[in-house]
Amino acid sequence: MDDRMAEAMSIVRRSSAWSAGAGLIPIPLVDIGAIAAVQVKMIRDLAKVYGVEFPDVRVRAVSGGIAGSILPYLLSVGSSGYLFSMAKVIPIVGPVIAIAAMPGFASAATYAVGKVFAQHFAGGGSLLDFDTEAKKEEIAKEFNEAREEAKKSSSKQAVA
Repeated sequence: MDDRMAEAMSIVRRSSAWSAGAGLIPIPLVDIGAIAAVQVKMIRDLAKVYGVEFPDVRVRAVSGGIAGSILPYLLSVGSSGYLFSMAKVIPIVGPVIAIAAMPGFASAATYAVGKVFAQHFAGGGSLLDFDTEAKKEEIAKEFNEAREEAKKSSSKQAVA
């Protein structure tokens, strides 16, 4: 792994932690908006690492792509994250369920998005040629791998 990819993955891991925190926001859908905002900042930071321009016009397109396409896709195929977000409105039980599940979803989703963008930028890609629709499956694969890795890590910690 070269120095730029190591720096990029450090940004991805840090952003994943921030997203987990955003998953704890007690207001349904506000948490998802906060997760998308963390992801946009992460992508901006990754772009700086690779010297990729991040024009303000493209920021809106990327954030719209994440909030309007990638997150709902992950919510539907990879997890019940949307349901966890909406569970926060159910008295007593809902917030407990959401607090247990939403941070993990947020962290895995951010890790997946970050890893795919880092690889895209490392390969010479830019924001102008990033096709959100074409990358959905790749992001879903990374998301599922991140979730499985988190499950393994928590199992190891529980055993230790």
